[in-house]
Amino acid sequence: MTGHDGEGRFDHEGPDAPDDGARHELNADLAPQSGPEVEAEAAHREAAERGSSTAWIDLGNLLAEQPRREREAEACYLEAIAEGVVMGLNNLGLLLARRPGGARDAEAAFREAIDRGDSEAANNLGWLLAGQDGRSEAAERAYREAITQGSTLAMHNLGWLLAGQAGREAEAEQLLRDAIDDGDPSAWNSLGWLLAEQPGREGDAEAAYLNAISANMTDAHLNLGLLLAGQPARVAEGEAALRAALAAGDGDAWPNLAWLLSRQPERRDEALFVCRQAIAAGHTVAALYLGVLLAVRWGRNLEQEAAYRQAMACDNADVASNAAARLGVLLDLRGDFAGPSRATSSPWSAGRRRPASARTAISGGCGRIWATRPARAPRSNPRSVTAWHASAPSRTST
Repeated sequence: MTGHDGEGRFDHEGPDAPDDGARHELNADLAPQSGPEVEAEAAHREAAERGSSTAWIDLGNLLAEQPRREREAEACYLEAIAEGVVMGLNNLGLLLARRPGGARDAEAAFREAIDRGDSEAANNLGWLLAGQDGRSEAAERAYREAITQGSTLAMHNLGWLLAGQAGREAEAEQLLRDAIDDGDPSAWNSLGWLLAEQPGREGDAEAAYLNAISANMTDAHLNLGLLLAGQPARVAEGEAALRAALAAGDGDAWPNLAWLLSRQPERRDEALFVCRQAIAAGHTVAALYLGVLLAVRWGRNLEQEAAYRQAMACDNADVASNAAARLGVLLDLRGDFAGPSRATSSPWSAGRRRPASARTAISGGCGRIWATRPARAPRSNPRSVTAWHASAPSRTST
């Protein structure tokens, strides 16, 4: 593994850095055995061995997209860096950022790339810092530096960062509109989310989502569906938008569609089916909702218990704690638990939570499961490795 020196600089030859053999040898156990990827890898390796320093970038990008070959990709980027290719630092930073525990080294790589003139690294540094508690001001500074270097993506990312800060909504809106004007259509979706959070601006939010859909931003179908489903006279339109999200491959629409259907008494069986579809697609938040739906039926306690236990494993702390409380009530009613006799909270906690990269909020009443998110950062072709709100690595032609 690459290292980090005592002064916050990137250590290209840390104690765990790949040795020269690892930098050049193909891992035969992990590599695909045939197909276009094999041919591309061979071509990039040949170009690199013939002296093309930028070919290490292309090879690193190719390997970074393949499961369990991140270490080989890292070695390729290190080769490029050693040969003076600055973009290798930016790409290495993105690779390290997605590795558990790699944030510190990623930051050092981005900062060195900035110092050496990489115009994309400031935006990526902002993206990295924005995901760390207590570093939003540093993220804002990095984004603003990137904007001065002409980064449209940094406008979008800074707008999204400020959208979550009370009192800065107008500034966020202007940045998102500037990004749109500068050629970033994905900012329409983020703008729609920002406007939807402001009472009285639902019409503006809808228009923004429709613009995003027109620009083929598939995330906007889900966001539009949730916006319309919250308006009593437009529930059918909301359902249609959620189903369009599913057709576009957005699995987050499953639990939201279940919520919408469950509000219609004659469609609760359909809601149960959709909940099970959501769980099968990996959305454990839907297990809580399944348990609540089963609570209105007799003789389903075992399935209800299993649903609550599954929901307790959800990454969303609100969902997990709510499921634990409901399981306690269920077990108490069955005489299996000597805990509180009744839950003290509503089925879903009130209010809306908005994490940096995705909105996953639970609101009160019958409960709605929000799983919306802004548009992902755009990809500039030709690129390869992607990350939320981050530029993709630079690719060169050999």
